[in-house]
Amino acid sequence: MVLLVFGVSALYFTACDNSVIGKYYHKISDYRNVLMTAETDDFILEMISGVRENPFLSDGVCSADKKEYTVFTLTPKSSLVSGDTATLICTLDGAEHTLTLARHPFLSSYSVEVEVSPAEEEKTELNVSVNDVSVTLAPCLSSVDGEYALTSALERLGDKIKLWNDYEIHLRLSENTITLEGGWYWYVAFIHDGETTSVLLSAETGEITAVRG
Repeated sequence: MVLLVFGVSALYFTACDNSVIGKYYHKISDYRNVLMTAETDDFILEMISGVRENPFLSDGVCSADKKEYTVFTLTPKSSLVSGDTATLICTLDGAEHTLTLARHPFLSSYSVEVEVSPAEEEKTELNVSVNDVSVTLAPCLSSVDGEYALTSALERLGDKIKLWNDYEIHLRLSENTITLEGGWYWYVAFIHDGETTSVLLSAETGEITAVRG
């Protein structure tokens, strides 16, 4: 069965004590579980969303203060977007936002971040406008959710993690840019004492494809 990967607010996890994510939520400094994409002749647009600690620091300690976030990243394919900025208009959590995407100083991409996540009905289809060109973002489809990914990573690295006191977890749904097969994967990283130990899982099969650290 294919599941849509939805974002969930920080308040939800406090009530999910029986879930693995609920149990480890105080250790999760970044839970990115929404990924939507669109492509036209002029650009590729990606939107990621989730919950993370505030401020976000990869220091091995997870802050109790967390916030929702959404990041848009645009990669031009034509001269439609060619200046220092681009304008993106969308509706997030029921409110319209006019956002300015800034060009990366070294790459050809543009990005912007806003401290809000899409509402449930916006996660199945999100209509946006980039420099007056309309496009519809569609979600990544995954047979594996964050609960499964974190559970698998803990089972694989459990003996090692039990020896740690302080550590933080990054749990992220991402596009596969590592292999030619493409697709999507879950990245589960454990940051402890300045070192990172990570597990990579296929979002389609749940298979662990790499372990590092």
